[in-house]
Amino acid sequence: MGGVAQPQAQTTRIISSAMYGIDAEGNDIIPVPGTAALPDLEAYLTRLLSEIASQDHRRCYKLQSSTTEFGTCLTSLYTVPDLDTNPSSRNLAERLLRTEVATLARYRNLNKVSSGSFLQFIYLEHGLLSFLGVKVEHLAFLDVADFIRKIGLPDERKLYKACKVSFLRDGTVGEVSVFDTNGVPAQYWCSEFLELEPVRDDTENTKKAVEAVLQAIGPLKRRHPADHTILRNATVAAFKRNIQMNYHTFVSDTFGAYTPVSSDASADIVKLVAKLNLLPNTKGFDTQFTLVPEAVPFRQKKYNLTPEIMLTVREGIADLSEKIWAETTQDGKKVVVIETDQADNFVMKPR
Repeated sequence: MGGVAQPQAQTTRIISSAMYGIDAEGNDIIPVPGTAALPDLEAYLTRLLSEIASQDHRRCYKLQSSTTEFGTCLTSLYTVPDLDTNPSSRNLAERLLRTEVATLARYRNLNKVSSGSFLQFIYLEHGLLSFLGVKVEHLAFLDVADFIRKIGLPDERKLYKACKVSFLRDGTVGEVSVFDTNGVPAQYWCSEFLELEPVRDDTENTKKAVEAVLQAIGPLKRRHPADHTILRNATVAAFKRNIQMNYHTFVSDTFGAYTPVSSDASADIVKLVAKLNLLPNTKGFDTQFTLVPEAVPFRQKKYNLTPEIMLTVREGIADLSEKIWAETTQDGKKVVVIETDQADNFVMKPR
C-alpha cells in the first residue's frame, strides 16, 4: 500500500506515500501495494507536488475541530509518518469512499463524482513535515499492462482535487490549502470529506481585496489621472459582480491587458501588476472566493471640476469612458463631456 521513498531534493523529501483506487459506483477501495517503491509513481507525485505549489488560485482553510476524523488522522500521521503501517491512511481512503458514495446518491444525474485514485504522501519541506492528499480523476486513454497504469493516472492532463497540510514544529496543524483543477473546490471534498471551513469568509475576502487593490493603484492618480480613473472604476465594477473571483485572472484581465491612456504610463502599469500579484500574501486575502457585492464599500466618487461645480460619479460604471470623457476645444479649453438625455437643461454651444 505504501512505503518509504528516497530524497527528491534538498528542500523537499518524500517520507512515505500510499495510493488507493476509489470506486464509488462499486462502493470499494483498491489499495495499490508498493506505491513508493515505483520510480515512475514517485516521480509523478513529485511533479504533482510542484504543480500544486505553483497554483495561483487557492483558498486557505482550517479544521472545523481537531477532533474530526481528518484532524485525528493528521495527528496520528504526524506521530507515525509511515503510510505503510499507520491505519489512518486507509481510514482516510474509506472516509473519502463513503463521502463519494453519498454524494453520488444525491447527484446521480449530475455526474458530480468521477472515478479516480486517492494518493497520499508525507514529506519534509524546508525541514517541516507536511501531508498531501490528492484525488486524481481517471482518464480512459491510459490502457497498458501494468497494474498502476490500469488505475488510470494521467501522465499529462491532470484533473485533481488536493489538500495540503503543513504542520508546525509542535505537531499542530498549521496552514491548510485546498486546490481543484476544475475551478471552485467541490463542496463534498472540502466540507464533507475533509470537514474544513475557510479561514476567511467571502465578505472578508471581498472587502480586503478591493481595498488593497484600490490602495495599490492610488499613486497612479498623480502622474496618470485618466488611467487611475479608468482602472479604479474597472476594479470596483469587477468586485461588485456576484461571481467567483479568481484574483490573478482578474489582475491579468484588468491590468495586464490594459492599454494606458497616458503614453508614458506603461512602465508604471507593469510595476503595478507585479505589486498587485503580491497583495494576497501581504494583505492577507485568498485568491479564490465568491464575491459579495454588498461588501464593497465604495459607492460614489466625487470630482471637484471647478470651485462651483462638483461631479459625483457612481463607482463601477460599465464602459465609463464611453459615457464621460475629456476634450480640448478649438480655443484650447479643457472640458468634460457627459453623454446624457438631460442636455436640453443646459446651453448648447456651437462647435
